[in-house]
Amino acid sequence: MRFLEHYINEISQAATKKVIDKFIKQGEDENEVVSVVNQFNDLTAKNKLKGVNIFGLKFDDLKKEINKASQIKSKSEKAKIIRDEETEFVFENDSVLVISPKSHKSSCKYGANTQWCTTDSNDAYWNQYRRRGDKLYYIIPKDGSNKTAVKVDRDGHEEIYNAEDNEIGTEGLKNILKQYDVNENIFDPMDDDEYYEVSIITEDEKTILQKNC
Repeated sequence: MRFLEHYINEISQAATKKVIDKFIKQGEDENEVVSVVNQFNDLTAKNKLKGVNIFGLKFDDLKKEINKASQIKSKSEKAKIIRDEETEFVFENDSVLVISPKSHKSSCKYGANTQWCTTDSNDAYWNQYRRRGDKLYYIIPKDGSNKTAVKVDRDGHEEIYNAEDNEIGTEGLKNILKQYDVNENIFDPMDDDEYYEVSIITEDEKTILQKNC
Protein backbone atom coordinates (compact mmCIF):
# COMPACT_ATOMS: atom_id res chain seq x y z
CA MET A 1 0.00 0.00 0.00
CA ARG A 2 2.80 2.44 0.88
CA PHE A 3 4.52 1.64 -2.42
CA LEU A 4 1.27 2.36 -4.31
CA GLU A 5 0.79 5.68 -2.51
CA HIS A 6 4.40 6.63 -3.21
CA TYR A 7 3.97 5.69 -6.89
CA ILE A 8 0.77 7.74 -7.25
CA ASN A 9 2.45 10.68 -5.53
CA GLU A 10 5.35 10.53 -7.98
CA ILE A 11 2.95 10.52 -10.93
CA SER A 12 1.11 13.52 -9.50
CA GLN A 13 4.34 15.45 -9.01
CA ALA A 14 5.50 14.64 -12.53
CA ALA A 15 2.20 15.80 -14.03
CA THR A 16 2.31 19.01 -11.99
CA LYS A 17 5.86 19.78 -13.16
CA LYS A 18 4.88 19.06 -16.76
CA VAL A 19 1.95 21.46 -16.77
CA ILE A 20 3.92 24.17 -14.94
CA ASP A 21 6.71 23.92 -17.54
CA LYS A 22 4.10 24.11 -20.30
CA PHE A 23 2.64 27.41 -19.10
CA ILE A 24 6.04 28.95 -18.36
CA LYS A 25 7.18 28.15 -21.91
CA GLN A 26 4.06 29.96 -23.13
CA GLY A 27 5.32 33.11 -21.43
CA GLU A 28 3.31 33.05 -18.20
CA ASP A 29 4.79 34.29 -14.92
CA GLU A 30 6.38 31.40 -13.05
CA ASN A 31 5.13 32.38 -9.58
CA GLU A 32 1.56 32.82 -10.82
CA VAL A 33 1.68 29.52 -12.70
CA VAL A 34 2.83 27.62 -9.61
CA SER A 35 0.12 29.26 -7.51
CA VAL A 36 -2.65 28.52 -10.03
CA VAL A 37 -1.59 24.90 -10.58
CA ASN A 38 -1.45 24.32 -6.82
CA GLN A 39 -4.98 25.75 -6.53
CA PHE A 40 -6.06 23.37 -9.31
CA ASN A 41 -4.63 20.38 -7.47
CA ASP A 42 -6.23 21.46 -4.19
CA LEU A 43 -9.69 21.94 -5.73
CA THR A 44 -9.40 18.65 -7.60
CA ALA A 45 -8.59 16.85 -4.34
CA LYS A 46 -11.74 18.39 -2.80
CA ASN A 47 -13.85 17.17 -5.77
CA LYS A 48 -14.72 20.75 -6.70
CA LEU A 49 -13.19 20.46 -10.17
CA LYS A 50 -14.67 17.64 -12.21
CA GLY A 51 -13.98 16.84 -15.83
CA VAL A 52 -11.47 19.66 -16.27
CA ASN A 53 -8.42 18.65 -18.34
CA ILE A 54 -5.65 21.01 -17.28
CA PHE A 55 -3.47 19.94 -20.23
CA GLY A 56 -6.12 21.04 -22.73
CA LEU A 57 -6.74 24.51 -21.31
CA LYS A 58 -5.15 27.87 -21.94
CA PHE A 59 -3.82 29.54 -18.80
CA ASP A 60 -6.54 32.21 -18.70
CA ASP A 61 -9.24 29.57 -19.16
CA LEU A 62 -7.74 27.53 -16.34
CA LYS A 63 -7.91 30.55 -14.03
CA LYS A 64 -11.59 31.02 -14.93
CA GLU A 65 -12.35 27.39 -14.09
CA ILE A 66 -10.55 27.73 -10.76
CA ASN A 67 -12.44 30.92 -9.96
CA LYS A 68 -15.78 29.20 -10.59
CA ALA A 69 -14.82 26.07 -8.65
CA SER A 70 -13.72 28.19 -5.70
CA GLN A 71 -17.34 29.33 -5.34
CA ILE A 72 -18.52 25.80 -4.54
CA LYS A 73 -19.00 25.33 -0.83
CA SER A 74 -18.75 22.05 1.04
CA LYS A 75 -21.49 21.23 3.55
CA SER A 76 -19.31 22.46 6.41
CA GLU A 77 -18.48 25.65 4.53
CA LYS A 78 -22.13 26.26 3.73
CA ALA A 79 -23.03 25.87 7.37
CA LYS A 80 -20.76 28.78 8.22
CA ILE A 81 -22.70 31.19 5.98
CA ILE A 82 -26.21 30.37 7.16
CA ARG A 83 -27.06 33.76 8.60
CA ASP A 84 -30.34 32.66 10.14
CA GLU A 85 -32.29 29.45 10.64
CA GLU A 86 -34.73 30.24 7.82
CA THR A 87 -32.33 31.06 4.96
CA GLU A 88 -29.25 29.39 3.54
CA PHE A 89 -26.97 31.91 1.84
CA VAL A 90 -25.38 29.81 -0.88
CA PHE A 91 -23.39 32.35 -2.88
CA GLU A 92 -22.84 36.07 -3.18
CA ASN A 93 -20.69 38.41 -5.25
CA ASP A 94 -20.96 42.06 -6.27
CA SER A 95 -23.69 41.30 -8.82
CA VAL A 96 -25.93 38.60 -7.40
CA LEU A 97 -27.14 36.75 -4.32
CA VAL A 98 -28.16 33.08 -4.34
CA ILE A 99 -30.17 31.77 -1.40
CA SER A 100 -32.12 28.67 -0.48
CA PRO A 101 -35.19 29.41 1.68
CA LYS A 102 -35.81 27.03 4.55
CA SER A 103 -39.16 28.48 5.60
CA HIS A 104 -42.25 29.93 3.94
CA LYS A 105 -41.42 33.28 5.51
CA SER A 106 -37.97 33.28 3.90
CA SER A 107 -39.46 32.19 0.58
CA CYS A 108 -41.87 35.12 0.60
CA LYS A 109 -39.14 37.57 1.60
CA TYR A 110 -36.56 36.63 -1.00
CA GLY A 111 -39.07 35.66 -3.68
CA ALA A 112 -40.97 38.95 -3.48
CA ASN A 113 -42.16 40.50 -6.76
CA THR A 114 -42.39 37.15 -8.54
CA GLN A 115 -45.31 34.92 -9.48
CA TRP A 116 -43.92 31.79 -7.84
CA CYS A 117 -46.54 29.77 -6.01
CA THR A 118 -44.03 29.16 -3.21
CA THR A 119 -44.27 32.86 -2.34
CA ASP A 120 -48.06 32.88 -2.09
CA SER A 121 -49.54 34.02 1.23
CA ASN A 122 -50.98 30.52 1.59
CA ASP A 123 -48.13 28.13 2.43
CA ALA A 124 -49.77 25.06 0.86
CA TYR A 125 -47.55 24.99 -2.22
CA TRP A 126 -44.45 25.74 -0.18
CA ASN A 127 -45.22 22.79 2.06
CA GLN A 128 -45.85 20.60 -0.98
CA TYR A 129 -42.40 21.21 -2.38
CA ARG A 130 -40.65 20.80 0.96
CA ARG A 131 -42.46 17.62 1.97
CA ARG A 132 -41.53 15.81 -1.22
CA GLY A 133 -37.87 16.78 -0.81
CA ASP A 134 -37.54 19.53 -3.41
CA LYS A 135 -34.90 22.14 -2.61
CA LEU A 136 -35.44 25.66 -3.91
CA TYR A 137 -32.81 28.23 -4.85
CA TYR A 138 -33.53 31.88 -5.64
CA ILE A 139 -31.10 33.82 -7.84
CA ILE A 140 -31.43 37.50 -6.97
CA PRO A 141 -29.59 40.10 -9.10
CA LYS A 142 -28.47 43.10 -7.08
CA ASP A 143 -29.33 45.53 -9.89
CA GLY A 144 -33.04 44.79 -9.48
CA SER A 145 -33.32 42.57 -12.56
CA ASN A 146 -35.79 39.69 -12.59
CA LYS A 147 -35.17 36.83 -10.20
CA THR A 148 -34.81 33.17 -11.15
CA ALA A 149 -35.86 30.07 -9.21
CA VAL A 150 -34.16 26.68 -9.41
CA LYS A 151 -35.99 23.64 -8.07
CA VAL A 152 -33.86 20.55 -7.42
CA ASP A 153 -35.57 17.25 -6.63
CA ARG A 154 -34.09 14.41 -4.58
CA ASP A 155 -32.54 12.87 -7.70
CA GLY A 156 -30.81 16.11 -8.66
CA HIS A 157 -33.16 16.96 -11.54
CA GLU A 158 -33.51 20.71 -12.01
CA GLU A 159 -36.44 22.87 -13.10
CA ILE A 160 -35.78 26.56 -13.71
CA TYR A 161 -38.39 29.33 -13.60
CA ASN A 162 -38.24 33.03 -14.41
CA ALA A 163 -40.00 35.65 -12.29
CA GLU A 164 -43.23 35.11 -14.26
CA ASP A 165 -43.13 31.41 -13.26
CA ASN A 166 -42.38 30.21 -16.78
CA GLU A 167 -39.85 27.42 -17.29
CA ILE A 168 -36.71 28.60 -19.06
CA GLY A 169 -34.77 25.33 -19.15
CA THR A 170 -31.13 24.56 -18.47
CA GLU A 171 -29.88 26.75 -21.31
CA GLY A 172 -31.71 29.70 -19.82
CA LEU A 173 -30.08 28.99 -16.47
CA LYS A 174 -26.62 28.68 -18.03
CA ASN A 175 -27.02 32.11 -19.62
CA ILE A 176 -27.98 33.65 -16.27
CA LEU A 177 -25.12 31.99 -14.40
CA LYS A 178 -22.65 33.11 -17.07
CA GLN A 179 -23.99 36.67 -16.89
CA TYR A 180 -23.45 36.85 -13.13
CA ASP A 181 -20.35 34.64 -12.97
CA VAL A 182 -21.93 31.91 -10.83
CA ASN A 183 -20.81 28.27 -10.84
CA GLU A 184 -23.49 25.88 -12.07
CA ASN A 185 -22.53 23.21 -9.51
CA ILE A 186 -23.84 25.06 -6.43
CA PHE A 187 -27.37 23.65 -6.73
CA ASP A 188 -27.34 20.57 -4.52
CA PRO A 189 -30.37 18.38 -3.72
CA MET A 190 -31.82 18.46 -0.22
CA ASP A 191 -29.65 16.37 2.08
CA ASP A 192 -31.02 13.35 3.93
CA ASP A 193 -31.14 14.95 7.37
CA GLU A 194 -33.18 17.90 6.16
CA TYR A 195 -35.47 15.67 4.11
CA TYR A 196 -36.30 13.45 7.06
CA GLU A 197 -37.13 16.53 9.12
CA VAL A 198 -39.58 17.98 6.59
CA SER A 199 -41.11 14.87 5.01
CA ILE A 200 -43.37 13.87 7.91
CA ILE A 201 -46.93 14.88 7.07
CA THR A 202 -50.29 14.74 8.79
CA GLU A 203 -53.46 13.22 7.34
CA ASP A 204 -54.89 16.67 6.64
CA GLU A 205 -51.79 17.66 4.71
CA LYS A 206 -51.90 14.64 2.38
CA THR A 207 -54.51 16.33 0.19
CA ILE A 208 -52.11 19.21 -0.42
CA LEU A 209 -49.60 16.85 -2.00
CA GLN A 210 -52.09 15.97 -4.73
CA LYS A 211 -51.94 19.51 -6.09
CA ASN A 212 -49.37 20.95 -8.48
CA CYS A 213 -48.18 24.51 -8.98
